[in-house]
Parts: sequence; structure tokens; C-alpha cells
Amino acid sequence: YRSEQTMVGSRTAKNVMELPGSISIINSQQIADLNAVEVHEVLQFGVAGVTQNQTINDDVNIRGFRTTFSLRDGITKTSFKRNPMFDVERIEVVKGPGAMLIGNNSFLGGGVNFVTRKPSRQKASDVHVTLSNQNYVRLQANTSGPLSSSERMKVDYRLTVGLLSADKDKEIEEEDQRFVGDALSFGFGENTSLLLSGYYMMDNGYFY
Repeated sequence: YRSEQTMVGSRTAKNVMELPGSISIINSQQIADLNAVEVHEVLQFGVAGVTQNQTINDDVNIRGFRTTFSLRDGITKTSFKRNPMFDVERIEVVKGPGAMLIGNNSFLGGGVNFVTRKPSRQKASDVHVTLSNQNYVRLQANTSGPLSSSERMKVDYRLTVGLLSADKDKEIEEEDQRFVGDALSFGFGENTSLLLSGYYMMDNGYFY
């Protein structure tokens, strides 16, 4: 499960060994092997020094400090609400004060960065369906490929849809998620690119 590069602290890929901080990377292979649908399912296996604070949200303690926010593609997400995992390609955990790498001094113990899938030049699609007891149904579908290509500009896309529905042990609790995410990548020559991404997440699940 070795990953050697990250874009945390920079807008270009850097070797982890070159960055002034401790960074642990949980890549797509590890997420797939664990069939993880929540971040805590991989943090407990892939990173040391990180503990779960609440049982229902992405609320963690890193090196003893409560992490107030999380990040998505390097952008601070000011909410404890669970991050959607349908389009997440890898999870990066920065341990220690994150002002130098993340640009936000509220990350005293560290931060968790959710990195989404990037559009690909090759046409590719995948579908994952998980069924279990208590009416558990989870669907995750991704498709990616080129939209146009010319000498001046190349455009690639990625589209993700997902849903999660399930009952819980307590009768008043339930899971109910709907997700749509997309990304467009514009390539201008060899060294210039622009990436646009966004998502819509509806989470009507209830936990007591």
C-alpha cells in the first residue's frame, strides 16, 4: 500500500520524504481491500495516532488534539458532517501542526484530506454494489474518459453516482444517502492544466 507522492502543501506533486511534516497516505487499493464506506474504517488500520471522537461523524483526534475540520482536495471543509466516500481515491493524514502544509493554524494535531478521483485519458467505468442484512444497499458507480482532444486543449471527465440505504440496530435510526459528483480536466500543452470538480450530497440518515 505504498504511496510516495502528495499534493498537500503544494499544487504540484511532491515526494512525501521532501515535505516538512509527517504524512500518512491510505491509497485506493487499501480502501478497496477493506471495502471501506466510512473514513474510520480505514483510519484505524492505516494510520497511527488517530482516534475516533464521535461515532457518527468525521470527528477525530490526532495526537491528542481534536481536529475541528477536514479537507477535500486540499480545501478546508468546515463541518463535522461525514464526507462522502463514493468518489474518494485516497485519504491523506497530516500529523502535527498543519499551518505550514495546509495553510490553516486550527489544525493543531493534524488534518485529514479526502482526495477525489481525477478524470482519466482512457475510457474506464466501474460499479460496486454491496448488500447486507438490515436492508443494507450501497451502490457506487464511476465513469471517466476523454471528451475532446486537440493540439491546443484536451478535456477529460469523471462522473460518479452513489446511494446508501440501510436500517440500524435502533429502530429510530437509518442510513439514507444520495450522491452525484463530477470533475473536468483541461490540459493546455505539456505543463498547464485546470481541474474543476464538485458534488451534491443528500444525507437524510438519522442517528441518535
